[in-house]
Amino acid sequence: MAGVIGLDSAQLRERLMATEPMQRVAALHDLECQVERSAKPPGARLAQAIQDFVARGMPFYSNVDPHYLEWVDRAVSYLERLQRECATHAQRKPAREPHTVGA
Repeated sequence: MAGVIGLDSAQLRERLMATEPMQRVAALHDLECQVERSAKPPGARLAQAIQDFVARGMPFYSNVDPHYLEWVDRAVSYLERLQRECATHAQRKPAREPHTVGA
C-alpha cells in the first residue's frame, strides 16, 4: 500500500491478541510507526487520534474481556482508516514529471 508499510489489519489483530506481551507491545508500536510513515501531516485529525490512542497505552490483557476486545477492534479500525486515507491520498497526488537539467 502506498505510503504505509508494515502490518495489515489481520496481522495487527493477531499480534494484539497474542498471549506473549512483547508481541502486543510491538504491534502497538508498529501502529504508531505507521502514522509516522504515512503521508498524513502530524497534526491531521486521524494521525492525532491514533497518537492519542497509542499514548493511552494498552488495557489489561484478557482475550475474553469485552473491553480489551473493543480496544483491539478500535486499533484495527484506526489502521484500516489510515491505510484507506493513504491510498486515497496516493491516488489524488498528481504524478510529477521528471526534472531534467538543461545543458
